[in-house]
Amino acid sequence: MTITITTRWRSLAALLLCAWASSLWGAAAPAVLTFQPAVVPVKPAMIDAKGIYVVTVSNVSGKAQRIVSLKGGSGDITHTLKAEELAPGAKTELTLEFTFGDLVGPVERKLGLMTQAEGASEPVRNEIVLKGEIPTPLQFSTKALIWIEGEPPTAKELTIAVAAGSKVEQVLVEAPDANLLVQVTTAKGPGGRGLVVTAKPSTTDLTVIDPQQRASQHLRYSVSYSLPGGVQRKETFTVLLAKRPGP
Repeated sequence: MTITITTRWRSLAALLLCAWASSLWGAAAPAVLTFQPAVVPVKPAMIDAKGIYVVTVSNVSGKAQRIVSLKGGSGDITHTLKAEELAPGAKTELTLEFTFGDLVGPVERKLGLMTQAEGASEPVRNEIVLKGEIPTPLQFSTKALIWIEGEPPTAKELTIAVAAGSKVEQVLVEAPDANLLVQVTTAKGPGGRGLVVTAKPSTTDLTVIDPQQRASQHLRYSVSYSLPGGVQRKETFTVLLAKRPGP
């Protein structure tokens, strides 16, 4: 027996499939809240230990929205919200305090502001995005030092230049891994200050480092520095002992 599906029935089947998919993954919900700025710019000064940002929250849903919770931020963001419920068209202010800690370079945080309209069975997530870059006063000639397995464990160097006018008070280079010897000497860089870091693994024989693991190994080293106002930062990098590719 042959069953022929006409174009009409194909269209109906496609609609049913779309409906099923929407119920499974959730259809795109209309906007409930808007935020100004839409993406919070994170552009602190080099000596800032934290940033405080104020976001205007507007209810554009046409229904009263109860604030349920605000979650996310990896634990480094605290918040203060002036209102617990927003009437249709109402606005309020959300204050976010972002503690930078050891963060440097590009950063992005996404927070979920959960709201629920009267009569709604479930809350709706409204996403707030903070995005930008935390400056570092250090410029590295390279951050990747690599030894191939079996290569002589000779010393290799990288240089760290301290940006002019950055007011860095102290720079400390540490290698907590016993298999990596790090020595630091001072040198003059483009800004008048700099360091030369000499790193040397005790061996490049991976079986000596870990007899059970014949894969590439990573040894850590970190560069800590202090800035005015008690700001402390640490950047952690890895030295790679790479397994030689097989045939």
